[in-house]
Amino acid sequence: MQETIYLRYGSHNTILTPIVIEKIYDLAHKLREFLPNLVIIHKHPARLSFSLYTYAIVWRQVHLFSLYRGKYIACVCTFKMMSNLSQKKFMQTMPEQVLPYLPAALQKIQTRQPWQWLLQFHYGEPRLHYEMSRAYRHNGWELGFHCEAIDKHLNMLLLRGFRRHLFEIKDLLGEQMEAEMWDKGWTKIYEVVPERPLTTDYQAELGQRMAQIITHLHPIYVELRNSVAQIHR
Repeated sequence: MQETIYLRYGSHNTILTPIVIEKIYDLAHKLREFLPNLVIIHKHPARLSFSLYTYAIVWRQVHLFSLYRGKYIACVCTFKMMSNLSQKKFMQTMPEQVLPYLPAALQKIQTRQPWQWLLQFHYGEPRLHYEMSRAYRHNGWELGFHCEAIDKHLNMLLLRGFRRHLFEIKDLLGEQMEAEMWDKGWTKIYEVVPERPLTTDYQAELGQRMAQIITHLHPIYVELRNSVAQIHR
């Protein structure tokens, strides 16, 4: 299990000014000395020191106290326990994290899992599919659109078309998106998401990101696909 803390603020005779909140964030980060597996959801650039702090754990909460200008401020950090999933379960249930975030017009997407570490989504042409898989030569997950048609010329035409839209794609989905050739005359438009423990929260994050990629790339793909007169499926 991995613990995640969400910060709530409370005070004793102290107004929660911005500087006080900065100190509360810093105090939460100091918890790592005692609970190194904590993931702090709220991030803040400032790291200010405290003259005095202590903590107590009470039923999945961490109560933090600090002396500031002669008065105590307090922060309650509530634990959320996240379950780690096996890779098999992580991938088998991933479609449940993708489909609800697709627009209604794209809800009829089909899924297939040819390998335990790879999941594909398509609209009737399995060789032209969206894919989530373990990244090759990277510690992470690759998410994107794969052109794996038997007709290598079709794969190249689609790649060139996506490259014409690459500025638009990067503007919508981020600068990390790339469009390139790879093995067997196949091409792809993709990104690599850094690896993290296979928790339910990470699964939801990847699923929603996959849905974003499908939502933004699919109109471009449909336009390009319709421009091709002759195909080999």
